[in-house]
Amino acid sequence: IQSNMRFVADLGAAGASDNGDGVVLGNQDLGAEVFEDGHTDEAAVPVFAPAPSYPEKAREMNLEGSVKVMFVVDYRGNVTNVSIVKSPDRSFDNDVKKVISTWRFKPGKNKGVPVNVRFTKEFEFRLDQ
Repeated sequence: IQSNMRFVADLGAAGASDNGDGVVLGNQDLGAEVFEDGHTDEAAVPVFAPAPSYPEKAREMNLEGSVKVMFVVDYRGNVTNVSIVKSPDRSFDNDVKKVISTWRFKPGKNKGVPVNVRFTKEFEFRLDQ
């Protein structure tokens, strides 16, 4: 079946960032593809990444262990899609997610274009630290 429809890219700058970097095709998100960490030409580089503090509730309950979190650094350098992969107790989860969500990166690039990159990070929480 042949179609007579013709698709034309809208190269208008509606929705582009104020500083002029990045390319927008209408309202289409160019960053839809997500690359795995280490699979881009230029790695995403953290510019603001404070470590999560020990949650007070977990400390009071004498809980310790490691929290593994997965997140995406989008093509603007913002952290999105934060999810806990492994945790010793839910008392760690919200604090870790909240801090990770504040992180900012110089975005990863592939072929010179900023792209989304998925990361996995593990945090150790020990009472004697």
